[in-house]
Amino acid sequence: MVIDVNCWCDTPQGGQSLADLERTAEECARWRVRECWVGSFDALFDLDPVAVCVRTIARRCNVFPGRIRLFGTVNPTLGGIRDQLEELHRAGFQGIRLYPPAHGYDLADPRFRRLQAFAEKMELVLQLVCRIEDPRTQHPPGKWPELDLASLANIRLARPLVLLNCPLTRLPDPVRANRLVFVDTAWLEGLGPLDRAVEALGTYERLLFGSYWPVFPLASAALKLRETTLAPEAVRCVAAENARRLVPP
Repeated sequence: MVIDVNCWCDTPQGGQSLADLERTAEECARWRVRECWVGSFDALFDLDPVAVCVRTIARRCNVFPGRIRLFGTVNPTLGGIRDQLEELHRAGFQGIRLYPPAHGYDLADPRFRRLQAFAEKMELVLQLVCRIEDPRTQHPPGKWPELDLASLANIRLARPLVLLNCPLTRLPDPVRANRLVFVDTAWLEGLGPLDRAVEALGTYERLLFGSYWPVFPLASAALKLRETTLAPEAVRCVAAENARRLVPP
């Protein structure tokens, strides 16, 4: 069984059609992905992300009956942080997926600290998107800004924090060693990416399967599991068991 912690119901360029979502379901079945943690780019880039989450994610994800964990987005710069989180919680969302550069704040912002505290109190899994596109493939004037990874060293955590699309080589050592910081596999590249990630983290217990579908092919993430030389127990943990500890069934 595989749990994909980095799945999306749309793309940075626009929403998916019903045919696209049906193809997503087919891909998940093909690569034995039994559960997806799904967020929305539309919500990340909207001034009222909570409304988009409630209106868009839940409706689009009906194509995955019983296989979806909903991850919403809030904008702490709008105020009413607790109200935004409570609305998502009532709608069945089990986590929060944030891309701070989209809403004009950073991790040192007191509003982010309040958001983090409320999310931890409500036992919502917090995910941070580190990058949207590979900077090597973008035209300089139109680059997506990246999350300031150095600022992660100043965050105090009471519950796990999941970093999506995180380039491990740029992650500060104190953050990499933090037992509450988890990273997904979507942005691992080169030969033996899972083996090298486990070596960098010092454990396989904080590595999560993530595909970044539909931006990246789901097959890319699935083949990393097949090609690794990690022990079978480690592969099972990366594929699903580590994620299951964060969001129980």
